[in-house]
Amino acid sequence: MPRRVVVVGSGPAGLWAARYACENGAEVTVLEARRKVGSKLLISGAGKCNYTNILSARDQAERFGRARRFILKAMNFLPPEKLVWRLGQLGVVPELVDDFYYFPASSCAADIMNAVMMPQIEYCTSAAVTGIKITGDRVCAVKTLNEEEIPADAVVLACGGLSYPQLGGDMSLVYRAAELAGHNIVPPVPGLVGLKIADYSLSELSGMVLEDAELIWYFGGKKMRTGGILLFTHNGISGPAVLDISAAVARALSAGKAVKVKIKFFKELDAGSWDRILLTGSVDKGKKSVASCLAERLTRRCAELLLMLAGIPSDRTMSRLTAPERRLLTGLLGGMEKTVCDTEGWRKAMVTSGGVELKEVNPETLESRLVKGLFFAGEQLDVDGPCGGYNIQWASASGALAGFCAATSE
Repeated sequence: MPRRVVVVGSGPAGLWAARYACENGAEVTVLEARRKVGSKLLISGAGKCNYTNILSARDQAERFGRARRFILKAMNFLPPEKLVWRLGQLGVVPELVDDFYYFPASSCAADIMNAVMMPQIEYCTSAAVTGIKITGDRVCAVKTLNEEEIPADAVVLACGGLSYPQLGGDMSLVYRAAELAGHNIVPPVPGLVGLKIADYSLSELSGMVLEDAELIWYFGGKKMRTGGILLFTHNGISGPAVLDISAAVARALSAGKAVKVKIKFFKELDAGSWDRILLTGSVDKGKKSVASCLAERLTRRCAELLLMLAGIPSDRTMSRLTAPERRLLTGLLGGMEKTVCDTEGWRKAMVTSGGVELKEVNPETLESRLVKGLFFAGEQLDVDGPCGGYNIQWASASGALAGFCAATSE
């Protein structure tokens, strides 16, 4: 008689867990709390789905910080090159973007979902799980919200995290099954999310992008730097230079720590460098407007907005720029220090930072150390990575390993 495997959740982790369990002889049922399968996957990357990148399994794992050692077994089980190959075998043609990021050539996340799903698997929607039935020290069934018990020899919890609550489902149930099974949950905070600035005075910059900014962060007694693309929003900052550190910032804020950030418009140019540029320009380009000179390094809109913030007329020429005005400008360009007061919240967060505590899970199999036959995958665990295909790679690889082990372990 085939092993009965129940997979809870139908994101990339759940879909791959179900497929690997089915391919290894199990009878598989997928329970999804939302009204349709793969809701989060379908909106990933604005529906285009960057599912991995060109880095090796080990190099990707290194980008996961504290979890890098824990995730390595799973990442090697379904490494990036194998994920690309497997999807290719299932009909998803890969497209390499910017010589680094893998997307489906169709730019359609639904193609990945449809490729991974199997007709032999039963997919049940609007099927929220409230707990796991345990006999002795082993899983024996899954309990649903409508009080149904579904027999199981193994259960894979791939319920995801708390991001995108607008997609539906009861967020209070995301970690309940794991908690009732005795697992500790690292308090979740939003990850890969924009940040709000206190006393925001830069709303006029909303929508503006800096291609090579540098951000210097101060919190928890530490000083950290991020760089790259920075996006100004109506109430704060976002973009890759912000997103990859946002979970750490969110955790600091939730612990009541102050978070400050110094925004430099160009990584290589500090206030002194800008001062020299403006001084030289006042001699060499005296008749030229300050806006035009700044637009040689910034966009015209950015230059004009900075002049407005500094209270300098937009038609001011370089020769008429006063010393106090120059100091105001160099202060803005060389590093504006701001206080971060909050994140943009779960509705805007791409991932969850937090989840089932890693020391309670065997990294070789992703099976619970507390309950036999209970496995975890994806965001359900306290694992989160940076932008760029890392998190879907982890979800896919962890789902594959958990599904395989759920089907083959005794």
